[in-house]
Amino acid sequence: MPTGNTKENSVEADQDVREQCLVADRLLEAGEVPAAIKHYERAAQADNDDGEVQLRLGDAYRLAEKPTKALQAYRKAVQMRPRHAESHLGLGDLLLHCGQPRAALAALEKAVEYRGDQAYYLYRLGKLYWLVRQFDQAEKHLWGAVQLAPDDGFYHFRLGDLYFEQGRWEEASGEYEAAVYCSPADDFYHLRLAAAYVRQERHEQALSMFERSLEICPGNPAYQYLMAKHLEQTNRPDQAAHYYQQAGELGPYDRDYVRRVHLRCGIYESQASAEQ
Repeated sequence: MPTGNTKENSVEADQDVREQCLVADRLLEAGEVPAAIKHYERAAQADNDDGEVQLRLGDAYRLAEKPTKALQAYRKAVQMRPRHAESHLGLGDLLLHCGQPRAALAALEKAVEYRGDQAYYLYRLGKLYWLVRQFDQAEKHLWGAVQLAPDDGFYHFRLGDLYFEQGRWEEASGEYEAAVYCSPADDFYHLRLAAAYVRQERHEQALSMFERSLEICPGNPAYQYLMAKHLEQTNRPDQAAHYYQQAGELGPYDRDYVRRVHLRCGIYESQASAEQ
């Protein structure tokens, strides 16, 4: 027969789990990962069937670069809460990190199955399809994220990036325009839109976006240099000289930054490559 203390013991165990997790959370926020892991492990020992504890433990193991233990914890979390999207996402992230993109896809598809009403999960699955070069599926899920969160510039921006990579300049510029509308203070969104305009030879509109990037981030030497390069390419050498002067004598870090911005924006790759 069950003893009279069974319920009391269960309450004490639950309280111990909560306390251990609370301490671990604080340690993790403070960057003390090994100490946090010890408390998460104690919580797991107190209740080995708590999926939330296993998820947090998996996250902590991953931060500690212990992928085998993290994988075990994530699999337990999924087993205990098979309809919990965040657990599937954690598992998928780790599988991708371990070089198993197909297995990661299966995990993220499960996450979307249970939380397909959230833009973030659709975005993450679309991003992974993009990584494995399944562009139709990538577009489908990124588009779905945009539909769920039409006022979030980030999802428009990433869909624009997918179109940009495929050379679909007009569609890319449409999504970048939406991103700029949603996030008018984001300098890089404007810069990326400028790149899409350059690809379509819409040079005056590109110039306007370069100018806006510099208004938002006036001290950025890479943006000044890109403005100068654009003016030079469109036969305005006097104006270009002004922005080259504004960019000044770039140090090694600035030169590398300019090169990376060139390459990331897809503007004037030949010049960017030549300056590596």
